[in-house]
Amino acid sequence: MKADAKLNPGDRVEIYRPLIADPKEARKKRAAEGKAMKNRTR
Repeated sequence: MKADAKLNPGDRVEIYRPLIADPKEARKKRAAEGKAMKNRTR
């Protein structure tokens, strides 16, 4: 859709922004941190 297109009643507009973090990499990091916590001894 062009930026200057006119909207009609009921039209839906979705505005996206870049991702802050790659979801796949974020999950890998959380999994690694979880393993590190699990491997700790008291």
